[in-house]
Amino acid sequence: MELETTQLIDCTGRATHTLTLMIDGSVRIDVTAGPKVRYFPETGDTDPPHYVLPDSVIAAAHALRFSG
Repeated sequence: MELETTQLIDCTGRATHTLTLMIDGSVRIDVTAGPKVRYFPETGDTDPPHYVLPDSVIAAAHALRFSG
């Protein structure tokens, strides 16, 4: 079940990442030019393990998770 979705847009107006807050508190991140990643804001873990997310995506995931 999804709670909220947002997109990160680059300077050309294209979506680079789609972040979806999941019911368990994790954030599913669909990378436009890459894989689907699950990020767990409370621990900083990713699935697949060791996938490196840009700082801007991590900040957006935290904002999505802890907003409201």
